[in-house]
Amino acid sequence: MKRSVFTIPVAFTDYKVEMVSALPGAAGECDFARKRIRVAEGTSSENWRATLWHEVLHALLYELGHDKLSDNEALVEGLAISIMRIRTQIPDL
Repeated sequence: MKRSVFTIPVAFTDYKVEMVSALPGAAGECDFARKRIRVAEGTSSENWRATLWHEVLHALLYELGHDKLSDNEALVEGLAISIMRIRTQIPDL
């Protein structure tokens, strides 16, 4: 279920998640300083969820003190894909 604005717990803090009409060159973005995640509208529910997980993982790594890992797109994307695979194969989990 997509909601336009909500808060999500990330490690020991909360991030505000906002749906936006578009983001230049991206489906999502994470702003560590503002503790904000923005996800572009206009994609399927599964792509929206995958993008949200991708951005949450950036935030999680950053908030846990792994600044360099939080910028590692290959790692973050791999983790997000893994979470989505589990979600689609075991939806009740």
